[in-house]
Amino acid sequence: MSDAAQSTAAPAAKAIADVVLPDQDGNEVRLGDLWRERPVALVWLRHYG
Repeated sequence: MSDAAQSTAAPAAKAIADVVLPDQDGNEVRLGDLWRERPVALVWLRHYG
């Protein structure tokens, strides 16, 4: 990752690290726990229908 991308990603990651959302099974997951040990890609899907 470039220095510019890291400088943008780090504050954004800190800002949402304490957000808790349900996973695919309905269990609560703290977003910061997902990337504690490795990079993570977050994807939001919207159901139209």
